[in-house]
Amino acid sequence: MMRSDLSRTAMRLVFFTLLWFVALCAFAADPVIRTFLKPNSGITDTQVLQFTIQVEKADQNPSIGRLADLQNLGALSGPSPGRSTQIFSGPSGTTSSTTYTFTWSLRALGPGEAIIPPVEIQVGETTYRTQPVRLKVTAGSSAQPRAGVPVPPNQAPEEQVFLKAELSQREAFVGEPVLLTLTLLARPQVGDLNWVDRPDFSLFWVEQVPTDPERERYVTELAGEQYYAFPLERRMLVPTSQGSITIDPYSLQLVVTARSRDLFKDFFSRDRGKRILRKTEPLTLKVKPLPSDSRPRSYSGAVGEFLMSAELDRTEAMVDDAVALRVTVEGEGFLKPVQPPVLDPPPGLRIQEPNSEESTTTRSGKMVSRKTWEWLIVPASPGEFAIPEVRFGWFDPKAGRYREGIEKDLVLTVVKGDGAAAGARPGGRLVPQGTDIQYIKLVEGDLELGSRRIHGEGWFQLLVLAPVLLLPAGIGAGRWYARRTGDLSRVRARKARSRARNRLAAAGKRMDGVEGSVFHEEVARALVEYVGDRFDRSSSGLTYDDVERLLVSRSVPADLVRRFRDCVEACDFARYVPASSQTGRQEETLREARDVLAQMEKVL
Repeated sequence: MMRSDLSRTAMRLVFFTLLWFVALCAFAADPVIRTFLKPNSGITDTQVLQFTIQVEKADQNPSIGRLADLQNLGALSGPSPGRSTQIFSGPSGTTSSTTYTFTWSLRALGPGEAIIPPVEIQVGETTYRTQPVRLKVTAGSSAQPRAGVPVPPNQAPEEQVFLKAELSQREAFVGEPVLLTLTLLARPQVGDLNWVDRPDFSLFWVEQVPTDPERERYVTELAGEQYYAFPLERRMLVPTSQGSITIDPYSLQLVVTARSRDLFKDFFSRDRGKRILRKTEPLTLKVKPLPSDSRPRSYSGAVGEFLMSAELDRTEAMVDDAVALRVTVEGEGFLKPVQPPVLDPPPGLRIQEPNSEESTTTRSGKMVSRKTWEWLIVPASPGEFAIPEVRFGWFDPKAGRYREGIEKDLVLTVVKGDGAAAGARPGGRLVPQGTDIQYIKLVEGDLELGSRRIHGEGWFQLLVLAPVLLLPAGIGAGRWYARRTGDLSRVRARKARSRARNRLAAAGKRMDGVEGSVFHEEVARALVEYVGDRFDRSSSGLTYDDVERLLVSRSVPADLVRRFRDCVEACDFARYVPASSQTGRQEETLREARDVLAQMEKVL
C-alpha cells in the first residue's frame, strides 16, 4: 500500500514537472504576432478602418516600425500602443504573459484594391515582419435620402449622417463669384469633427465667409425624416481661368453617438461612439470666358453689377492747395484685383498716384464689394480746370455684356493765393507757424521750491509702509484660501448649486419646440450631477435608487425625494414622446426642476 502511494506521488511529480517544462518552453519560444483589421469585409471608402498588430509571448518590449507605402489607403492616426498582462500559477510559482497591441486608424482613398504592406516589429535583437494585408474597397454611398424613397427599417445611426457640398450655380464667367456651402446633415448626435481632406482651390481666388455651425443650424426634412443641418463652411470662389473645373471632395472624420433608452447610460457612457468618415461628391463648375468684342478700354477685370460715383472734396482752391478726388465703385461682385481708372491730367494740374480702400462682405449668398480710390490733385496755376472724365468698365454676367460708368463735368476753380495760407501743402511752400524754443526770463533773487518734495508727503510715506502692513494680512488670507480650496469635496459641494443653475439656464435656451429630447437631457443632467456634486460622487455611477438612498441619508423629506425622482424619470420618458416638444410642457418641467433644487438647498 505504501509502495503504491509512493508511485502515485512520483507520477504526479513527473507530470507537474513536464507541465512546468512545457510552459517554460512555450514562454521561451518566439513571440506570436497577429494582425487584425476591423471591419474585415464589406469595406467602403466612407469607413474608418482599425488595423491592429498584436504581439504575444514577447520576453522584451517590442518596438514597431513605420506604416509606410500604403496603397489606396491613408493613415488617420496611430500607432496607439496597448498592453495587457495575464498571470498563470504553477507548481514552481507564478508566471505572467504580456500582450502588446499597436493600432492605426486608416481610411480608403477610393474604390479598388488596397494593400497594407508588411510592418517590422523589433523584439530584442530579432526583427519580425507581418504579412501584407489585401482588401477590396467599394464605393460608399454619400448620397442623401430622396423624397419618395422609403428609409430602410432599423437603420444604423451612422447611416443617418451625410456631408453635402453645393455651389450656388454650376456655370459662371471668369471673375464671377460663386458661393460654395458645406453642410453636415445628421439625425443622431455627432461630435469630435476632424478634417481629413479639403479641396485644392488653386484655380480660384478664395474669400472665407464667417460661419457659426451651432448658431446657424436648422431643421430640414429628407425622405420624410427630420435632420439637423449644420453649415460647416462657406467660401466665395472667384474662378481665375476658363474651362471645366472639378472641385475635389471634402472628407470629414466624426464620431456618431447612438442613444439608448437608459437616461444614465446616455449621459455618462463613453464607449458608445462610433468613428465614421463622410465625403462629399465632387463638384464641377463650368467657367466661361469673357467676350472679347465690345470690351471698353476702361475695363480692368470687374465682373458683377456695380455703380460708380466720383466727387471732389471741394470745388474751389488756391494755388498749391491739395484737392482730393474720390472715385467709389460698389455692388455685387469681386473688386480686389481691379485696377483704378486712368486719369490724364490737363496742363496746370499735378495728380499723384491714388490710395485705395476696399471691403468685401456676403449678403444673401452674394459677394458685395466696395472699393474707393483717392487721388490728390495739386493746381500749379490759377484758372478753371475741367477734371478729366472718370471711366470704369465692368462685365455684367446677367446681361451678358459690358457696361461702363462715366463721371464728368467735374470742375475745379483755382485762385491765386495771397501768401498767407497756413501749413504745408503738397507741392507748395512751407510756411513757419512759430518757434519751438521759449526763452527763460531771468529774475533777481534766489530760487525757491514751489511745493514740498514728494518724499515729505504723508500719502507717499503711507504708500511705502503699505507692503509691510499688508504682508501679515496677505499671508493669513492665503492660508485661509488654501484650506478652503484644499478640500476638493467641499469645493465641489459648494459649487453644486451654481453649476446646476447654469445647466438649467442652458436647458432653458433649448425650449424651441424642436429639440425636446436635448432639452430634457439637459434638465435631467442638471439634477443628477447636482446630487453627485453635493455628495462627492461620480455621476456616471448613479442610478435612481442610488440617488434616493443618498438623499434619504441626509434626512431629505420623502416628498421632496419623490419629486426629485419623478422629475428625472419624467425627463427620461419625455425624450421619446413627441408631445414633449411643446414649449408649454417644457416650461412646466423647467419650473419644477428649479423649484426642486431650491428646496434641496434648504435642507442639504
